[in-house]
Amino acid sequence: MEIYRIIDVNLNRAREGIRVLEEVARFSLANRKLFEEFKRLRHFIKEIEKSLAGNPLWYRDAQNDPGQELSSEEMARNNLREVVLANAKRAQESMRVLEEFGKLLDAAIVPNAKKARFLLYDLEREVLALIKSAVDLTLYLLTDDAYLNEEKFWRVIEDCLKNGVTAFQYRAKGKKGAEMYREGMRLKELCEKHGVSYFVNDRLDLGMALNADGVHVGQEDLPLEVVKKHFPGKIIGLSATNYEEGITGIKAGADYLGLGPIFPTSTKEDAAPPCGVEVIRKLKEEFPNTPVIAIGGIDKEKVSEVIRAGADGIAVISAVFGAESPAKAVYELRETIIKAKE
Repeated sequence: MEIYRIIDVNLNRAREGIRVLEEVARFSLANRKLFEEFKRLRHFIKEIEKSLAGNPLWYRDAQNDPGQELSSEEMARNNLREVVLANAKRAQESMRVLEEFGKLLDAAIVPNAKKARFLLYDLEREVLALIKSAVDLTLYLLTDDAYLNEEKFWRVIEDCLKNGVTAFQYRAKGKKGAEMYREGMRLKELCEKHGVSYFVNDRLDLGMALNADGVHVGQEDLPLEVVKKHFPGKIIGLSATNYEEGITGIKAGADYLGLGPIFPTSTKEDAAPPCGVEVIRKLKEEFPNTPVIAIGGIDKEKVSEVIRAGADGIAVISAVFGAESPAKAVYELRETIIKAKE
């Protein structure tokens, strides 16, 4: 009897999780192909249920199920990506349970449950890839300790987030973990308030603790494959200073490149030599689907040049924080980008 209840519960969990993913594909992504694949998969699981020797429904006892209460984790979803991750995991785990308990009840369902589980892995990857591509990296603002420690910083940040910043990166060097966590969490809350994607520089552990939208790593940080393995479903950016590093990073699976310095810059003391806009053009010609974000020495006068070379966006620090009115600088940069893309 208890085996039938386990089978029943997990058939329901799988169908419910897949139905959520089906709605994401249909309404959030407007992707007919994925929508139909999830729908077929849901019907396939119904066929698994029909093939069982007995009817699990006869043994259902939802009122006395001790697992009815929702955990605090189940009550919280911050964005579409988290909805997809939670429901894909739910359906995948349910299929695994069916595989194991099917061996005790009806071994014929095991291959089909396994087939459904592996299909879910593939579909999850496709959905997450589409969600990543929808993230707006047009105007990517980075913090710097020189500005972060100023009293007016928090007011300035919120003004910038209101006026056109589309992505934000917490970048702080040489601080203790507790301080970085406090600052990082406060910044994350501001980004969520204004619908801005939030990234953490270098620190995978901090990115995970803050549940950031992603992390950005450099050439000498943790290897890209390690970061992607431990932060699944998140957006992982990689710094590249030249064409060769860019090519290597894209082939390794970087979700976007932070390319530069494009022009001479004083923000970073150990900056590499400027690579120029031609590198942007070459990378975008070869890999048009990987976003390239230009960084280094970019001000309002140089924005059009990098965008017309193919950059998907710009990353800035001093062009905003060094301006007399950072919020006005953000607005003008955004307007310049929009005009350059026309």
